[in-house]
Amino acid sequence: MKHTKALVLVVLSLVLALALVAMCGCSLFDGLGGNKSDDDEEETPKDEVAEKLVEDGYVFDSNNKWYEKEGEKKEDGSVVEGTFVNFTKSDKEINKTFIVNENQNRVVFEGNSANTYTGFNIVVSGRFSPVYIELSNFKFEAPTGKAGIDASDVNPDFAVYVIVTGTCSVRGGDGNDGAAGTSYNINKASSNPHNGVKGEDGENGLSAITGNTIYLTTNQSSTLTLKGGNGGVGGKGGDGEGSGQKEIGQAGHGADGGKGGNGGNGLYAANDLSIDNKGIISMAGGNGGAGGNGGHGGHNTDTTAFERADHAGNGGSGGDGGNGGYGLYLENDAEVRTTDKFANVYGGDGGIGGNGNDGGNSTKCEFQSSNGGKPGDAGSGGKGGAGGGSAYNVDVELYKANPGKGAKGGTKGTPGRNPSRGYGADGVDGENGAMGQN
Repeated sequence: MKHTKALVLVVLSLVLALALVAMCGCSLFDGLGGNKSDDDEEETPKDEVAEKLVEDGYVFDSNNKWYEKEGEKKEDGSVVEGTFVNFTKSDKEINKTFIVNENQNRVVFEGNSANTYTGFNIVVSGRFSPVYIELSNFKFEAPTGKAGIDASDVNPDFAVYVIVTGTCSVRGGDGNDGAAGTSYNINKASSNPHNGVKGEDGENGLSAITGNTIYLTTNQSSTLTLKGGNGGVGGKGGDGEGSGQKEIGQAGHGADGGKGGNGGNGLYAANDLSIDNKGIISMAGGNGGAGGNGGHGGHNTDTTAFERADHAGNGGSGGDGGNGGYGLYLENDAEVRTTDKFANVYGGDGGIGGNGNDGGNSTKCEFQSSNGGKPGDAGSGGKGGAGGGSAYNVDVELYKANPGKGAKGGTKGTPGRNPSRGYGADGVDGENGAMGQN
């Protein structure tokens, strides 16, 4: 009888436990080595690369999103001077400028050669002392309007040493595009017609490296590619405004397009250049920007029988294309010293010329004594940009040199028409740009 009562108590206890489990949604085996519930947090995986950087003395710069440290400790306990900047854990899009201040004599930039970091440039502040810029498996492109490495403020009596290890590349920023000129409605019956506004010129591309006295070294089995930025595109010329009120005389003219900017140089040195090449160096100029298209001439819209029809506006001409940049550009008084094995040097291609636009149309009013308003002349095409030379003012033998190609000129517009007096004057197609010089 005692055993029966005990069994009944055990059964009742088990039923009660199962009821409680059902109410709380848990498992009888929770906490006893069973499977984890969905609410359990998974352990965050370790970032071994970041841990190694911290172990090596780097500190994460949360503002710039890279790791940085001052000095490097060697196995023998000695400390090597320098600022070390590591990008191996950075995003590819940097959008930052690193300023090498006058107290920093050596800065080492370390990257991952599988990545090209964009929106990044290096500026060396003005100084009266040498500075060392070292690149290790670091490839980057400067933002628009910025040189890749700008050391132009360093006093020419002191060298800027650029030392390359591994696979590295530097690209100068492109020039800004020119803004389009103000346009008006070519069909508007305006009582005060406006001419279109000329398009702005594109800005020149920037050099990959620019400075006064530059010492460039590539270590064994290393490669360095320098590329100038492309010139900005010329802005479109604005359209002229139409006319249609009595006795105005002239519709608005289309404006000319802006010129394309010239391509940047691969490397620019104003004072002195020394190259110690144990690897492979390639320098290339950027391409010239395209010229902007011209604006359309305004139409005359006079229709009243006894009015005098106005003259239509002329079409704007296309802007000239920009010239290609040089692979290597030295000022006239600069000297160059190099090892036997030099560099592959290429000029950039010219930019195409902008197209001329059409002249406006005119008409003859029914009882007008003359043949009516003069139709607008066609705009001419802009000249194509010339190809950049491989090198300028360089009197040493290059390993390989190819100049840039000249670009095609822009096409002319179509003359305006008046059925009573024919067409306006024809435009001219733009000349093609010349080939660059070695």
